[in-house]
Amino acid sequence: MSSSSSTSTCCSVSGWIAPGNYVCEDYNQNSWWCEIFGDYDVSEDGVSANEACCVCGGGSACYTSFPTSSTSFPSVTPSVTPSSGTPSYQDTSNCEDTPDWVDSWGDNCNDYASQNWCVKYGGLNAGTNNMTANEACCACKVTVPSASPSIHCEDAPDWVDGMEDNCTDYAMNGWCEKYGDLYRGLYNMTANEACCACSGSMRNMLSMPSVQPSISPAPVEVCEDVPKWVDSWNDTCSAYADHSWCDKYGGYFAGLHNMTANEACCACGGSRSAMTGILAETSESSSSWSIKSLAKSYMNICFVVSMMFVHLL
Repeated sequence: MSSSSSTSTCCSVSGWIAPGNYVCEDYNQNSWWCEIFGDYDVSEDGVSANEACCVCGGGSACYTSFPTSSTSFPSVTPSVTPSSGTPSYQDTSNCEDTPDWVDSWGDNCNDYASQNWCVKYGGLNAGTNNMTANEACCACKVTVPSASPSIHCEDAPDWVDGMEDNCTDYAMNGWCEKYGDLYRGLYNMTANEACCACSGSMRNMLSMPSVQPSISPAPVEVCEDVPKWVDSWNDTCSAYADHSWCDKYGGYFAGLHNMTANEACCACGGSRSAMTGILAETSESSSSWSIKSLAKSYMNICFVVSMMFVHLL
Protein backbone atom coordinates (compact mmCIF):
# COMPACT_ATOMS: atom_id res chain seq x y z
CA MET A 1 0.00 0.00 0.00
CA SER A 2 1.47 3.37 -0.94
CA SER A 3 1.57 6.18 1.57
CA SER A 4 -1.27 8.67 1.66
CA SER A 5 -0.92 12.42 1.49
CA SER A 6 -3.19 14.57 3.59
CA THR A 7 -3.56 18.15 4.67
CA SER A 8 -4.75 18.89 8.18
CA THR A 9 -6.55 21.90 9.60
CA CYS A 10 -8.39 22.60 12.83
CA CYS A 11 -12.00 21.46 13.11
CA SER A 12 -14.18 22.37 16.05
CA VAL A 13 -15.98 19.43 17.68
CA SER A 14 -18.99 18.69 15.50
CA GLY A 15 -22.33 19.14 17.23
CA TRP A 16 -20.86 20.80 20.34
CA ILE A 17 -23.47 22.93 22.11
CA ALA A 18 -23.49 24.49 25.58
CA PRO A 19 -26.42 25.51 27.82
CA GLY A 20 -28.06 28.55 26.30
CA ASN A 21 -27.56 26.96 22.86
CA TYR A 22 -24.12 28.52 22.45
CA VAL A 23 -22.08 26.88 19.69
CA CYS A 24 -18.54 27.33 18.38
CA GLU A 25 -19.80 29.70 15.68
CA ASP A 26 -20.88 32.08 18.45
CA TYR A 27 -17.34 31.93 19.82
CA ASN A 28 -15.94 32.55 16.33
CA GLN A 29 -17.91 35.79 16.24
CA ASN A 30 -16.99 36.73 19.82
CA SER A 31 -13.47 35.40 20.33
CA TRP A 32 -13.08 37.28 23.62
CA TRP A 33 -15.64 34.85 25.12
CA CYS A 34 -12.93 32.17 25.24
CA GLU A 35 -11.06 33.78 28.14
CA ILE A 36 -14.18 34.75 30.08
CA PHE A 37 -16.61 31.88 29.40
CA GLY A 38 -14.49 29.18 27.75
CA ASP A 39 -14.21 27.00 30.85
CA TYR A 40 -17.81 27.60 31.99
CA ASP A 41 -19.72 26.83 28.78
CA VAL A 42 -19.71 23.02 28.99
CA SER A 43 -21.75 20.60 26.88
CA GLU A 44 -23.81 17.75 28.34
CA ASP A 45 -20.92 15.34 27.77
CA GLY A 46 -18.50 17.53 29.75
CA VAL A 47 -16.61 19.23 26.92
CA SER A 48 -15.90 22.96 27.43
CA ALA A 49 -15.72 25.64 24.74
CA ASN A 50 -11.96 25.87 25.25
CA GLU A 51 -11.72 22.16 24.43
CA ALA A 52 -14.26 22.07 21.59
CA CYS A 53 -13.76 25.29 19.60
CA CYS A 54 -10.76 26.03 17.39
CA VAL A 55 -10.96 29.77 18.07
CA CYS A 56 -10.41 29.01 21.77
CA GLY A 57 -7.44 26.74 21.14
CA GLY A 58 -9.53 23.56 21.21
CA GLY A 59 -10.94 21.37 18.44
CA SER A 60 -8.73 18.85 16.73
CA ALA A 61 -6.82 18.30 13.53
CA CYS A 62 -8.93 17.11 10.62
CA TYR A 63 -7.83 16.18 7.17
CA THR A 64 -9.05 17.90 4.03
CA SER A 65 -7.51 15.69 1.35
CA PHE A 66 -7.72 12.00 0.66
CA PRO A 67 -5.03 9.45 -0.29
CA THR A 68 -3.49 9.79 -3.75
CA SER A 69 -4.93 7.71 -6.52
CA SER A 70 -1.95 5.36 -6.34
CA THR A 71 -3.13 4.11 -2.96
CA SER A 72 -4.73 0.68 -3.21
CA PHE A 73 -7.10 -0.80 -0.67
CA PRO A 74 -8.20 -4.37 -0.09
CA SER A 75 -11.46 -5.38 -1.69
CA VAL A 76 -14.43 -4.75 0.56
CA THR A 77 -16.66 -7.24 -1.27
CA PRO A 78 -16.83 -10.70 0.32
CA SER A 79 -16.02 -13.52 -2.06
CA VAL A 80 -19.16 -15.38 -0.96
CA THR A 81 -22.44 -13.64 -0.30
CA PRO A 82 -23.50 -14.36 3.27
CA SER A 83 -26.91 -15.75 3.97
CA SER A 84 -29.66 -13.48 5.27
CA GLY A 85 -29.86 -15.45 8.50
CA THR A 86 -29.27 -13.70 11.82
CA PRO A 87 -26.00 -14.60 13.58
CA SER A 88 -26.56 -16.49 16.82
CA TYR A 89 -24.42 -18.07 19.52
CA GLN A 90 -23.88 -21.77 18.98
CA ASP A 91 -24.88 -24.50 21.38
CA THR A 92 -21.99 -24.63 23.83
CA SER A 93 -23.18 -27.64 25.80
CA ASN A 94 -20.39 -29.78 24.32
CA CYS A 95 -17.91 -26.96 23.92
CA GLU A 96 -14.76 -26.58 26.00
CA ASP A 97 -12.69 -23.44 26.34
CA THR A 98 -9.08 -23.75 25.23
CA PRO A 99 -7.26 -24.77 28.44
CA ASP A 100 -5.32 -22.00 30.23
CA TRP A 101 -6.02 -19.49 27.47
CA VAL A 102 -5.55 -15.78 28.25
CA ASP A 103 -5.46 -12.80 25.90
CA SER A 104 -2.57 -10.36 25.58
CA TRP A 105 -3.89 -8.49 28.64
CA GLY A 106 -4.11 -11.60 30.82
CA ASP A 107 -7.93 -11.86 30.65
CA ASN A 108 -9.41 -15.35 30.30
CA CYS A 109 -12.60 -16.82 28.84
CA ASN A 110 -14.53 -16.31 32.09
CA ASP A 111 -13.68 -12.60 31.95
CA TYR A 112 -14.98 -12.33 28.38
CA ALA A 113 -18.21 -14.11 29.32
CA SER A 114 -18.90 -12.17 32.52
CA GLN A 115 -18.00 -8.75 31.05
CA ASN A 116 -19.77 -9.30 27.69
CA TRP A 117 -16.54 -8.47 25.84
CA CYS A 118 -16.98 -10.96 22.98
CA VAL A 119 -18.67 -8.67 20.45
CA LYS A 120 -16.39 -5.71 21.08
CA TYR A 121 -13.01 -7.34 21.74
CA GLY A 122 -13.41 -11.00 20.77
CA GLY A 123 -11.43 -10.60 17.56
CA LEU A 124 -8.64 -8.51 19.13
CA ASN A 125 -5.79 -8.98 21.59
CA ALA A 126 -4.66 -12.46 20.50
CA GLY A 127 -3.05 -14.32 23.40
CA THR A 128 -2.09 -17.93 24.13
CA ASN A 129 -1.19 -19.80 20.92
CA ASN A 130 -1.94 -16.56 19.04
CA MET A 131 -5.67 -17.20 19.53
CA THR A 132 -8.34 -14.55 20.07
CA ALA A 133 -11.29 -15.01 22.42
CA ASN A 134 -13.52 -15.72 19.41
CA GLU A 135 -11.30 -18.72 18.66
CA ALA A 136 -10.55 -19.89 22.21
CA CYS A 137 -13.72 -19.28 24.24
CA CYS A 138 -17.07 -21.04 23.92
CA ALA A 139 -18.92 -17.89 25.04
CA CYS A 140 -17.47 -15.96 22.09
CA LYS A 141 -17.88 -18.51 19.31
CA VAL A 142 -20.64 -17.55 16.88
CA THR A 143 -22.05 -19.30 13.89
CA VAL A 144 -24.04 -17.98 10.93
CA PRO A 145 -26.91 -20.14 9.60
CA SER A 146 -26.23 -22.12 6.42
CA ALA A 147 -22.54 -22.25 7.32
CA SER A 148 -21.94 -19.12 5.26
CA PRO A 149 -18.67 -17.27 5.88
CA SER A 150 -18.73 -14.20 8.11
CA ILE A 151 -17.77 -10.86 6.62
CA HIS A 152 -14.32 -9.82 7.76
CA CYS A 153 -14.17 -6.30 9.17
CA GLU A 154 -11.18 -4.12 8.38
CA ASP A 155 -10.33 -0.77 9.95
CA ALA A 156 -9.85 2.17 7.60
CA PRO A 157 -6.18 1.85 6.50
CA ASP A 158 -3.68 3.91 8.49
CA TRP A 159 -6.51 5.83 10.20
CA VAL A 160 -5.64 8.09 13.12
CA ASP A 161 -7.83 10.67 14.82
CA GLY A 162 -7.00 14.32 15.31
CA MET A 163 -4.97 13.42 18.41
CA GLU A 164 -2.96 10.77 16.48
CA ASP A 165 -4.71 7.85 18.24
CA ASN A 166 -5.54 4.83 16.06
CA CYS A 167 -8.21 2.13 16.07
CA THR A 168 -6.16 -0.12 18.34
CA ASP A 169 -5.96 2.68 20.92
CA TYR A 170 -9.75 3.04 20.86
CA ALA A 171 -10.26 -0.71 21.25
CA MET A 172 -7.72 -1.18 24.05
CA ASN A 173 -8.88 1.84 26.07
CA GLY A 174 -12.64 1.47 25.54
CA TRP A 175 -12.89 4.98 24.07
CA CYS A 176 -15.57 4.31 21.42
CA GLU A 177 -18.63 5.37 23.42
CA LYS A 178 -17.10 8.50 24.93
CA TYR A 179 -14.89 9.79 22.12
CA GLY A 180 -15.95 7.81 19.05
CA ASP A 181 -17.84 10.71 17.45
CA LEU A 182 -15.21 13.35 18.28
CA TYR A 183 -11.75 14.19 16.90
CA ARG A 184 -12.17 13.53 13.18
CA GLY A 185 -8.95 12.39 11.61
CA LEU A 186 -7.67 10.80 8.41
CA TYR A 187 -10.28 10.66 5.61
CA ASN A 188 -12.33 13.10 7.77
CA MET A 189 -13.64 10.04 9.64
CA THR A 190 -14.30 9.53 13.35
CA ALA A 191 -13.44 6.33 15.20
CA ASN A 192 -17.08 5.26 15.07
CA GLU A 193 -16.86 5.45 11.28
CA ALA A 194 -13.33 4.09 10.77
CA CYS A 195 -12.77 1.39 13.41
CA CYS A 196 -14.26 -2.10 13.65
CA ALA A 197 -14.09 -1.97 17.46
CA CYS A 198 -16.36 1.10 17.34
CA SER A 199 -18.82 -0.48 14.85
CA GLY A 200 -17.19 1.24 11.88
CA SER A 201 -14.95 -0.11 9.12
CA MET A 202 -13.14 0.81 5.93
CA ARG A 203 -16.46 0.21 4.15
CA ASN A 204 -17.61 3.63 5.31
CA MET A 205 -14.89 5.20 3.17
CA LEU A 206 -16.90 4.34 0.05
CA SER A 207 -19.73 6.67 1.05
CA MET A 208 -17.82 9.42 2.85
CA PRO A 209 -18.75 12.88 1.49
CA SER A 210 -16.15 15.53 0.88
CA VAL A 211 -15.36 17.79 3.81
CA GLN A 212 -18.27 20.10 4.44
CA PRO A 213 -18.57 22.73 7.16
CA SER A 214 -21.03 21.72 9.85
CA ILE A 215 -24.19 23.80 10.06
CA SER A 216 -24.77 25.02 13.57
CA PRO A 217 -28.34 25.23 14.85
CA ALA A 218 -29.75 28.72 15.12
CA PRO A 219 -29.21 29.92 18.69
CA VAL A 220 -32.24 30.61 20.83
CA GLU A 221 -32.13 33.85 22.77
CA VAL A 222 -31.64 32.95 26.43
CA CYS A 223 -30.69 35.55 29.03
CA GLU A 224 -27.69 34.70 31.19
CA ASP A 225 -26.20 36.66 34.06
CA VAL A 226 -22.52 37.53 33.73
CA PRO A 227 -20.75 34.52 35.32
CA LYS A 228 -19.48 35.07 38.89
CA TRP A 229 -20.52 38.75 38.87
CA VAL A 230 -20.69 40.53 42.21
CA ASP A 231 -21.01 44.23 42.95
CA SER A 232 -18.54 46.22 45.02
CA TRP A 233 -20.31 44.93 48.18
CA ASN A 234 -20.06 41.30 46.98
CA ASP A 235 -23.79 41.05 46.32
CA THR A 236 -24.72 38.75 43.42
CA CYS A 237 -27.39 38.91 40.73
CA SER A 238 -29.48 36.51 42.82
CA ALA A 239 -29.35 38.95 45.73
CA TYR A 240 -30.58 41.80 43.50
CA ALA A 241 -33.41 39.62 42.23
CA ASP A 242 -34.40 38.31 45.68
CA HIS A 243 -34.39 41.73 47.35
CA SER A 244 -35.79 43.74 44.40
CA TRP A 245 -32.76 46.06 44.50
CA CYS A 246 -32.60 46.74 40.74
CA ASP A 247 -34.60 49.99 40.67
CA LYS A 248 -32.92 51.46 43.74
CA TYR A 249 -29.31 50.27 43.47
CA GLY A 250 -28.97 48.70 40.00
CA GLY A 251 -27.03 51.64 38.59
CA TYR A 252 -24.57 51.85 41.50
CA PHE A 253 -21.77 49.80 43.04
CA ALA A 254 -20.05 48.59 39.86
CA GLY A 255 -18.29 45.30 40.54
CA LEU A 256 -16.74 42.54 38.40
CA HIS A 257 -15.70 43.80 34.94
CA ASN A 258 -16.69 47.30 36.20
CA MET A 259 -20.34 46.41 35.52
CA THR A 260 -23.38 47.39 37.55
CA ALA A 261 -26.31 45.07 38.25
CA ASN A 262 -28.31 46.82 35.52
CA GLU A 263 -25.63 45.71 33.05
CA ALA A 264 -24.74 42.29 34.44
CA CYS A 265 -27.99 40.78 35.77
CA CYS A 266 -30.99 39.51 33.81
CA ALA A 267 -33.31 40.46 36.67
CA CYS A 268 -32.18 44.08 36.26
CA GLY A 269 -32.40 44.19 32.47
CA GLY A 270 -28.73 43.30 31.87
CA SER A 271 -27.11 40.10 30.66
CA ARG A 272 -23.90 38.45 29.62
CA SER A 273 -24.29 39.97 26.13
CA ALA A 274 -23.83 43.45 27.60
CA MET A 275 -20.15 42.60 28.09
CA THR A 276 -19.48 42.95 24.35
CA GLY A 277 -19.38 46.73 24.32
CA ILE A 278 -17.91 47.04 27.81
CA LEU A 279 -14.93 44.76 27.16
CA ALA A 280 -14.40 46.40 23.76
CA GLU A 281 -14.04 49.74 25.52
CA THR A 282 -11.65 48.23 28.05
CA SER A 283 -9.39 46.72 25.39
CA GLU A 284 -9.07 50.07 23.61
CA SER A 285 -8.33 52.19 26.67
CA SER A 286 -5.31 50.38 28.24
CA SER A 287 -5.35 50.07 32.01
CA SER A 288 -6.44 53.62 32.90
CA TRP A 289 -9.97 54.34 34.02
CA SER A 290 -12.35 55.64 31.36
CA ILE A 291 -14.48 58.74 31.93
CA LYS A 292 -17.45 56.46 32.28
CA SER A 293 -15.86 54.42 35.08
CA LEU A 294 -14.75 57.61 36.87
CA ALA A 295 -18.26 58.97 36.64
CA LYS A 296 -19.67 55.77 38.11
CA SER A 297 -17.14 55.85 40.94
CA TYR A 298 -17.96 59.47 41.65
CA MET A 299 -21.69 58.65 41.76
CA ASN A 300 -21.02 55.73 44.10
CA ILE A 301 -18.98 57.94 46.46
CA CYS A 302 -21.64 60.66 46.46
CA PHE A 303 -24.34 58.12 47.16
CA VAL A 304 -22.43 56.56 50.06
CA VAL A 305 -21.60 59.98 51.56
CA SER A 306 -25.22 61.07 51.28
CA MET A 307 -26.37 57.88 53.00
CA MET A 308 -23.89 58.43 55.84
CA PHE A 309 -25.08 62.01 56.21
CA VAL A 310 -28.72 60.83 56.46
CA HIS A 311 -27.76 58.32 59.15
CA LEU A 312 -25.89 61.02 61.13
CA LEU A 313 -29.02 63.19 61.14
